[in-house]
Amino acid sequence: MKNRTQNFNDFFACLQREYLVAELRYKIYMKVKDKEYYLHKEMEGKKKTIESIASRNNFPSIFTDQWLLEKYKSEIYNEWGLPNFIYRSDEDRINRRPSDIVSYFHRGVTVNVKTDEGVKSGRVVWTDLDNSTVTVEVGGHQETVSYDNLQRKF
Repeated sequence: MKNRTQNFNDFFACLQREYLVAELRYKIYMKVKDKEYYLHKEMEGKKKTIESIASRNNFPSIFTDQWLLEKYKSEIYNEWGLPNFIYRSDEDRINRRPSDIVSYFHRGVTVNVKTDEGVKSGRVVWTDLDNSTVTVEVGGHQETVSYDNLQRKF
């Protein structure tokens, strides 16, 4: 989370992570209104700021350095379970996290599921926020599994 007491390098790194999270939200949210918000209000503004800072200070950025892009992506995306979404505050987390989870594991999304028999592919049927589980149709039957046992396919 960005704050006024962090040093400039930490601020710049956080801004780039925020761009990647906005890009993720753009990909997972289904409503056109949400997609437009993340594309035009979040991504475009952050990209301009990142490119401006990088240019003025001769810094590499996620737009010019593949290693840096992969480094920040690895901090956000987990192999299994939910990504590490970034929130502005605890209040923002409380308000936004349910929508992030439901959008990430949206009905009909293809996921890999860890089972006792190995990894299987399935489609999301239902996301239960209260129990932190997702019901997935796998091989003709439904299984309810925790977020940590799911891997979303893009």
